[in-house]
Amino acid sequence: KAGPSQTRSCNQTGGVRVAAQLLNSLPQDMSRSILAALCEHNSELGDAILKKMFTFEELGLLDSCTLQIILRDIDMRLLAVSLKPGSESLKKTLLSCLSKRAAENILEEISFMGPLRVSEIDAAKAQVLDTVRQLEADGEISLEEVRHKPRY
Repeated sequence: KAGPSQTRSCNQTGGVRVAAQLLNSLPQDMSRSILAALCEHNSELGDAILKKMFTFEELGLLDSCTLQIILRDIDMRLLAVSLKPGSESLKKTLLSCLSKRAAENILEEISFMGPLRVSEIDAAKAQVLDTVRQLEADGEISLEEVRHKPRY
């Protein structure tokens, strides 16, 4: 059983950040079940990991100014691939932060895409999230507001 000393040790070595990255890379249902089991055994550690997690779908929770900063660093083809299977509300939120022409181009590109492999879509989403994390690490954006919203 992990206790408070393991939580402190994990925080000190960066393990919480690595655990969050690992859980972010897993399918969402698997990530949720692992996190739920972890929270049952050590809620402090589970909460610490949850606060470090950020998913592709949570881009829709960010304000438009933050999204504009993120989207200026994202290749539009990559965005189109990552949004192809996305919810209409996420597409609408992200595309509303682009110029009308850019948004139309992405929607057109999505409509012309044939079937995509799940691995290709997941890789595109991971690249978008890598950009988000880098922008946060560089101090250009903050994800704190999203991290503190209840999600599970």
